[in-house]
Amino acid sequence: MVTTERVESFVEIVEHGLIVTPAYYPKTFAPDKTEAVCSCRNGEGCLSPGKHPVADGWNSDESAQVGDPDDVEEIWSEYPEFNALVITGVEIDGGFLAVLDVDDKSELMAMVDHVGRRMPRTAVAKTGRAGGLHIYLRFKNRPPNVDCIDIKEKLFQVEVKSLGKAVVAPGSTHFTGKSYRWMRNHGIADVGIADAPDWLEDALSQAKKAPAGSSSSPKGSSVDLVQRIFDDGLSEGERNDVLFRYVCSVRARGFSWKETEGHLRTANRAANPPLDDEELEEILKSARRYVDGKPQVSSYQSRMSQPKREVEFVIEKLVPVGLTLIAGGKSVGKSQLAIDAGLAVCNGSLFLGHFPVKEGPVLYLDLEGYNEAFDGRIGQRLKGAAPKHLLSSIHLTDIALEVEFLKWFEDVLDDLPDVRLVVIDTLGDVIRVSGRGNAYLNEKKALVPLHQIALQRKIALLVVHHTRQGIADDDVEQISGTSGLVANCDVWGVLRRPRKQTLGTLIVGGKVIKGVEVQYALEFDQVIGCWSYKGLAEDVVGNHRHRLILEVLNDADETLTPKEIRGLLEELHGVAVKEGTMYSDLHRLRKAGKIVGKRSITVLKPAKKSPQQAGASSL
Repeated sequence: MVTTERVESFVEIVEHGLIVTPAYYPKTFAPDKTEAVCSCRNGEGCLSPGKHPVADGWNSDESAQVGDPDDVEEIWSEYPEFNALVITGVEIDGGFLAVLDVDDKSELMAMVDHVGRRMPRTAVAKTGRAGGLHIYLRFKNRPPNVDCIDIKEKLFQVEVKSLGKAVVAPGSTHFTGKSYRWMRNHGIADVGIADAPDWLEDALSQAKKAPAGSSSSPKGSSVDLVQRIFDDGLSEGERNDVLFRYVCSVRARGFSWKETEGHLRTANRAANPPLDDEELEEILKSARRYVDGKPQVSSYQSRMSQPKREVEFVIEKLVPVGLTLIAGGKSVGKSQLAIDAGLAVCNGSLFLGHFPVKEGPVLYLDLEGYNEAFDGRIGQRLKGAAPKHLLSSIHLTDIALEVEFLKWFEDVLDDLPDVRLVVIDTLGDVIRVSGRGNAYLNEKKALVPLHQIALQRKIALLVVHHTRQGIADDDVEQISGTSGLVANCDVWGVLRRPRKQTLGTLIVGGKVIKGVEVQYALEFDQVIGCWSYKGLAEDVVGNHRHRLILEVLNDADETLTPKEIRGLLEELHGVAVKEGTMYSDLHRLRKAGKIVGKRSITVLKPAKKSPQQAGASSL
């Protein structure tokens, strides 16, 4: 049994009904998180060193959620450096766990003084930041996630973490080198988790409803909040985004635009450095378009009486009528995947040899290549045979972007009234996003016309896009740009394939995909240049990676560390594996009796029989 203070802290948390998940740890410490180095793949470039989970999909994957003390001891005895995160929003003792994340204790005191009530005696943890606190509370109703708490028209910079969030557990290490620990006489074993006070429950229930009416003006702390935004070290784009949301919230309380603008400009004059007038005007314009253009509030009952949009898939489970965005890295084979989709639909054949389609004419806008290259790719697949339905391809060189493209695009569709699938390869060749104002809203708005065209004409629009460099912790974050691009998509997908490898994965999610994201294993035929379906990635890719690990260990003359195995996998096979994934693979291979050792690892080989044993077995 592991008896270290760190693991005992994690065990204590789980014994009180909470759930944890392993997290990366800071490898080097620094007073500023931008200078600290995380143990994750991003290392020096990690934006949250020691604060993010090891497992992908930790919030929906029960296998990544640890609620048994024995499991805690087993995991952290094997990986003692790992931090732990406490998952919030879960049910505990007839209520819901939420944590108040306080960066500045004076802000909490100001909120309590404003209400004129005391906080209950409950479990409170100190973070590595001076004055930082995590206050654990049990709510009758699950509260929303909010950045600031609004009480009686006054904002306090106290964050509430609920469903889908997590906080670093006491016993973990902060990037400054300090430890997260329970406040004296306020540990979870000392006082447990108290019920949230009624005034806080009421305030957060109002935040969830987001009421629009109030006549009093925003006072002191609202101005202070805006000024803190300027002093918080945010990039210009992040600052504009926060200010945009702030202006919308002020306007939503019933203030006139003149009052809202005056309030913003007053705060801006006190900031150092202030934004220029042009940037302020852009923020106000974006807010006006968003707030004034919002649809009217409707009741649940009235919406239930309206006819619902029936989702029709042109490629089952993957490409519906509407907008689908598929992103991939350079030379990963995303255009070949789009061509495979076009050929399957126009021939009425199974896409990737697995997914049924609704056959019909296809239009392919080949905006990065030339007709000769496109025809060559098609010829390789068809081998001289003609497609069953019309397959049109267009290479554009002189069509202006955005408005002119959209007008031209609709004219082309008028000439092809029966088209069922349209492929745009790639998005960046037809849409340009303004670099000014709110980046999220600009990108979201950029795809609205394409989405509307697809729905109005009842066609499936498949748009090819790029992924950003590096590995993101979230699949959506792999897609180049902000999450605004994904917001207007019915389905999004990310195509991955390690260099030198034929096996890849297609991660699919979106509004019309039922359940959680799905990962499919695909194989790329480099001779013909086409993809085929191999099964669910969990079954296929994991087994493939395990085979490569065993191959590396078999070829080694000595034991290897997990880091050395990862390096050889990338060097010899072009397979980049996250540190957490490697630990998980090695743990499974160890349990299966195929390898031995934790720090120095080797293949488990059958023991040789002695001459006596060999003689006995032959009798």
